[in-house]
Amino acid sequence: MTTMTAIVDLQFGSTGKGLIAGYLSQRKAFDTVVSANMPNAGHTFVDSNGIAWVNKVLPSGLYGASTTYVGLGPGAIFDPLQLAQEIDGMRSAMKGIPSDPTIIIHECAALLHEDHRIAEKKLNPIASTMQGSSEAMVQKIRRDVIGSNICGQSLEYLDKIITSRGEKLSKFVVSNQQWMDIMLASDNILVEGSQGYSLGINAGFYPYCTSRDCTIHRLIADCGIPVLNNKTIIGTARVHPIRVGNTEGGHSGSVYPDQLEISWASIGVAPELTTVTKRVRRVFTFSEAQIYEALMMNGPDYVFMNFCNYDVAEAIRVSNVINKIGREVHSRRGLGNALILDDYPPLVRYMGFGPRAEDVMEVNHYY
Repeated sequence: MTTMTAIVDLQFGSTGKGLIAGYLSQRKAFDTVVSANMPNAGHTFVDSNGIAWVNKVLPSGLYGASTTYVGLGPGAIFDPLQLAQEIDGMRSAMKGIPSDPTIIIHECAALLHEDHRIAEKKLNPIASTMQGSSEAMVQKIRRDVIGSNICGQSLEYLDKIITSRGEKLSKFVVSNQQWMDIMLASDNILVEGSQGYSLGINAGFYPYCTSRDCTIHRLIADCGIPVLNNKTIIGTARVHPIRVGNTEGGHSGSVYPDQLEISWASIGVAPELTTVTKRVRRVFTFSEAQIYEALMMNGPDYVFMNFCNYDVAEAIRVSNVINKIGREVHSRRGLGNALILDDYPPLVRYMGFGPRAEDVMEVNHYY
């Protein structure tokens, strides 16, 4: 029976999805790992040797010894040159590991071109990453017969992009039926989401948002995963949520009513830079309203609370708050009266205290 573990961000992104994906991939035998990233997202996984692997296309959960397939789902948008670099980087990182994963690209994944980036400069007022994601998606939606940016109709273009092994990227493109067959033949699938719930185009912060929803429903659809009964959803959050930094003449948007914008100096931490744009991130206090909404929409089985090393006491407080809200959400979703169950398991199962997989702790109680 095929099982799936899906990772979805519960805030504004940059919560450590790459970290928990890498952590899980080294502890559970996932044979297939899938993502549907766009170029406005980047995930980082730091291995046991302290080497940081930053992927904008491939999922970060691919470094497990049992990985057989690494997939880019039908909702993915990617720069083929970036993908070739990441394939080469993956193989370098996995030297000494018996597996040599097969890359599969769904025929409906879309390609990013330079003219998409140029066209997206108009989004500066909303502090977009301006990587061309929405423009590439719009071209796909137009369904152009001529000049399509869909992988299955761009094989000649993909033939021009070569990996270090001399492979043409076109060799990795599979049909929708082939994709389905691989997914259903897999034992354990790891699905890695990108960006964050509150950045979704329909999450209430329009137009200061990304170009698609960032929910578990959209993630599974974008990754082309068939309906599975045996699934685990892991939500990711951080003690001090962030938003991407403002641009000159632009603003990245507001936050929830129960949040305040703070400074990095106020929490004694060096300013963080975003993976894609390298802007200084805006940082905020924790929002119970945000977590309540995200838990209600995504229904995670567990939560990964990250950046706990910034303030351990606050991390414990926030984890207890999430567990309390989780009980309420569980009850409101019609899953039983968890509010009166003393043995209801904590929602926060993982806590991150640093950038490496070794810095992730599995917990079942808080002091």
